[in-house]
Amino acid sequence: MNQSPRIATASPPRPLAARDLETRPWHTLASSDALATLASKEIAGLLAEEVSRRTARFGPNALPEAKERTLLGVFLHQFASPLIYLLLIAAAIAAFMGEK
Repeated sequence: MNQSPRIATASPPRPLAARDLETRPWHTLASSDALATLASKEIAGLLAEEVSRRTARFGPNALPEAKERTLLGVFLHQFASPLIYLLLIAAAIAAFMGEK
């Protein structure tokens, strides 16, 4: 009897329970599940009322302003890495040994 090889097929994804949608990390959700969790539409997005409600609850969708760093601050920050000390020691040894 000649049997043909079985080909494994993926079963269709099962719908997620509401508790699964709330506990699973967002990046593991299918796009349809993420949209359902966020009460959003794929094409239209959020309704204006929902945007207003979320903005009032969570605040504006904006990154905080970055602090401006001075040139001295950037220079001093370079010494926070232990690698700079390794390079300075290597340079001192090379200079002591007469390497150019």
